[in-house]
Amino acid sequence: MDALFAELSRAAPASRLLGWLNFSDGKPDPRWQRQLDDVYDIASSARPTEPWSLIRDWWNHELAILEGSDNAAFKDTSQVRGVVGLVFDHVLPAYRKHHADLLGHATDPELFTAFFVARVCEATLSQSPPWSEIDRIVPGSLQKLNDYVGHRPVPVLETRAQNDIYAHEKVRPVPIYLHGAGAAKGKYQFVVERALDLLRETDPDILAEACFDPAALSELAIDPRAYDHGHPVNRRPNYVFGEWDPHHIDNQGRYRRFVVRRCTLDAILARVDQHPASQRDEYQFEAAAVFAGTILMAAGTSGSGPATFDSSVTLAKLVPRIARYRDAFYKRLITAVGGKHGERLRTEATQWRQPFALARQHLNQELARQRAVEMQDSMLALLFAEMGYPEASLKTAMRIPATSVRTLAGIRTRVASGHLAIRRGEFAQAARMLAECEDLLHRGIECGALADPWNALGFQGLFPLFMSREDSIHDQRLDELIETIHRIFHVHADAQAAAASAGDAELRKSLMRRLEKLAKWWDRHATHEVADLPRVHGGERAAAAEHVATALAGIRTADGGAGDLAYWRQQREGFRSPSAFAQVVEALLQQGDIKASLSLLMTWLSEAAAIPLEQGEASFHALSHRWLVTMLHNEQIAPSERVSLIVRFFALLEANAEEFWDVPELALMEQPAEGEEREEIYEAAYEEMSYRDSTDDGEEGGVIGDDAASYFPLDEEAEELEARLEFLTAVGGFWQSVVPFLRRHGDDSAEMLEAVAGWRETATDWRRPLLELLERLHQLKIPEPVGGFEDVMEYDRRRLLRDQLAETVIDTCLETSHALRLLGSLLPGKPDSDETDPPWEAAARRVAIALGRGDPAAVRNELPEFLRLFRTQPLLFVPMSAGGHPKNILRSRQAQSMLRFLLEQLPRIGLIRETYHLIRIARLMEQNAAPEGRKISEFDHLFPSALQSVLDALLDAAHQWPRAELDGEEGLVELLRRITDSFLSLWLEHSQTLRLSVLESLTTNAEWEALRKFIKKFGSDLFTPQFLALANLRSLLHRGIGAWLDSLEE
Repeated sequence: MDALFAELSRAAPASRLLGWLNFSDGKPDPRWQRQLDDVYDIASSARPTEPWSLIRDWWNHELAILEGSDNAAFKDTSQVRGVVGLVFDHVLPAYRKHHADLLGHATDPELFTAFFVARVCEATLSQSPPWSEIDRIVPGSLQKLNDYVGHRPVPVLETRAQNDIYAHEKVRPVPIYLHGAGAAKGKYQFVVERALDLLRETDPDILAEACFDPAALSELAIDPRAYDHGHPVNRRPNYVFGEWDPHHIDNQGRYRRFVVRRCTLDAILARVDQHPASQRDEYQFEAAAVFAGTILMAAGTSGSGPATFDSSVTLAKLVPRIARYRDAFYKRLITAVGGKHGERLRTEATQWRQPFALARQHLNQELARQRAVEMQDSMLALLFAEMGYPEASLKTAMRIPATSVRTLAGIRTRVASGHLAIRRGEFAQAARMLAECEDLLHRGIECGALADPWNALGFQGLFPLFMSREDSIHDQRLDELIETIHRIFHVHADAQAAAASAGDAELRKSLMRRLEKLAKWWDRHATHEVADLPRVHGGERAAAAEHVATALAGIRTADGGAGDLAYWRQQREGFRSPSAFAQVVEALLQQGDIKASLSLLMTWLSEAAAIPLEQGEASFHALSHRWLVTMLHNEQIAPSERVSLIVRFFALLEANAEEFWDVPELALMEQPAEGEEREEIYEAAYEEMSYRDSTDDGEEGGVIGDDAASYFPLDEEAEELEARLEFLTAVGGFWQSVVPFLRRHGDDSAEMLEAVAGWRETATDWRRPLLELLERLHQLKIPEPVGGFEDVMEYDRRRLLRDQLAETVIDTCLETSHALRLLGSLLPGKPDSDETDPPWEAAARRVAIALGRGDPAAVRNELPEFLRLFRTQPLLFVPMSAGGHPKNILRSRQAQSMLRFLLEQLPRIGLIRETYHLIRIARLMEQNAAPEGRKISEFDHLFPSALQSVLDALLDAAHQWPRAELDGEEGLVELLRRITDSFLSLWLEHSQTLRLSVLESLTTNAEWEALRKFIKKFGSDLFTPQFLALANLRSLLHRGIGAWLDSLEE
């Protein structure tokens, strides 16, 4: 140890380092910082895991010697001893503890570098004596250290201070360069030094345009936070490369600290490490060049100070400018490289059409790889959490540096564990899981891993990337946050309901108090007031949970128990939200109470006009289907009684649905007549007055564009139309789900046959109005955009709204048609045909009857005739976004639906060969009357459905095969392999016919050259970020190129 201490003293005398600590007030001293870095480099080699602890030991050793010497500077060492003890024993551990969540991925050596320790010493010294006041000095030091958060928009709200950033969000960047002290020693030293040299040598015009003045750089630091590829800030141009620290400003209004991302630096250095030492100097230079280029690009987005950009500057204007000076920087730099290295670089530039191409491409590819791995592992971690595998979820999440994924996985895991504990009756365990969920939620928000809920109201669900509103994007983290709080509320409600049913009043009260506290905290952020975000109102959830728990607790004293319908009628007024109905119905279904749950479902349906049938996870349709499944599988109820319950269920559906039972009236969508008065309340007061238009500009209406042409009826009616169509779709699914049971147990009773005939008549009555609605939607004109980019965005939104509603109508038609087919198979005789039926419908009905009976011979007998009529049908269709007609789409989707039904059912009765034959026919059918333009293929969905059905059928049947026929497990595996190989050859044939890019249509050199010339001539003006926005491109293609060119001329 003495030899090591001696080596450290030779690098920098301890008396100088300790003397500065003994007399300094914390003002930075570049010479002291440089000396500390020199000794730290030696300490890092000697003790790589804790070099700072070696520095502490050395300082304490040397300080003891100096105190015993005649050195007047160390007669009083109270400050240096106090500061050394504070820094190493208190402030550094406190910093680690403070950022346990945000910096949990980082190792101590990555954080506690020489220059970082220097900044900690400066922050501690700035707190002033007495040095024994640890409780004052440590928090003060942390507050001074934690001074960086980066681009973090803060909403300005009356209920929240403007600059109120959570304390755990702010960190201390790790310095790798300090003005006067130079670059920190270590793996980044060479690239930092050479990059800064290149920037100092860069032409002033490029530096000015890039908003980067090397003389203004007082510190270059690394952001210690894990880079979160799922954060919306990644859409901010060049953010992955770094930024000027927006909160580190001098008295001239200039940014002084530049912060880079560790992932970018590591990706740049990875290429250097891949090459032999003999070429290292060349690749180090290229790494430095790319690093310098990324700094310039990032600086151009940040600006040199807060006054650089005003609100008129948008990213659409800024990004092309950054691209121009970036290219100029690389082009000028590459010309200055001489010798063989320069020749190689210029050859690469010619071949790859950009200077430093391979180094830049390596950086982009490495960042893309990092993003792909993070996205993949994050989805996997959340999936494991949903499935109830906490160890696998957390293990996967720990592979991801981003704090957000670890936090979300931790919450989702505990939510799943809470539900499991409730089902097991372990209510205390469920309460512990809820407490941990809430703790993780608050910690995640406060460290920035989860979205700040204030942003929902403050930015209306958007995330500002730059100054203008058009540079804001949807903040998907708010959806994740709302989904998370919804899940926690759901566990709370389930736990209360279970505790109430079990009679545990004390636990129920405890959970209720905690839920009310959580709901009050959540509601003060008013996220439920933002229309574009999912609605989760804590007060409503808490009230619903309390009412459900009270109702379930009251069952214990009710005369008739849970089946007492009079009791539930008394409780009816308390159910005022979908979640309240859903919670009590779920609880009753878990208890197997058929009658009470049905009564509450119908009560919910009768109030559908006021209480939505679908809201979040609260779904009338899903619970009704669950009720049917529960009832149909209840062996304690006689089959005949279950048939009667089925009939009663649909009768109650029709009776309580009211207008929901009918296809929506088209009158809902009619445009108000031009000039029609909407408000006549004050008309009489002005009957005798005349009016002179002082703003007459030749335009009728209040403002330009505020006329009948801007009216779009679906803006008001789409939500109600969609709700009613989804109900009809659900009813069609309900009919389908009861057919197998009625076929087995209906015994052709008069009650059953009469009900089935009525259901089929209802479904038939729906078909024509549905087709008329589909046609009206297709004919509905969308007002043309008359203004700028925002009008184009609005046009695209309305078009999507119309097309999505048309898709909903098509889904309803498909479910209704399939229900008609299955219901018809229950009736004797030949059902009446309809002119809207496809030509193969009658044959399909006969196949469905044979499948329902489980008769392979009958199916084989009916299939040839069906296929003769069916195989001529077109399967491909042009989507509505490309001008396709919805009726043609419906025709193709009907054929696809029938194919999917057969591919799922045929293997179940042993018709494996027929299934394979059918999927081959499906591939050939995609050539039938193929429409012009962009087409949609469903083969990639039909194929896995067929293969999975075949494999499932074989595995199920294998349990009953004699072992001698299988030849053990190896025989079964070989059989599955042969089956899979047969399907594989079919898939390979199909994949060769796919067109993945529109560029594949360019088949000649002349076409390619014409495209190249067009791009070179018009590309810089035409292909701007705003033009390439997805909504703009969709609108342009939907309206047509001609219409777009005409609008440019106007």
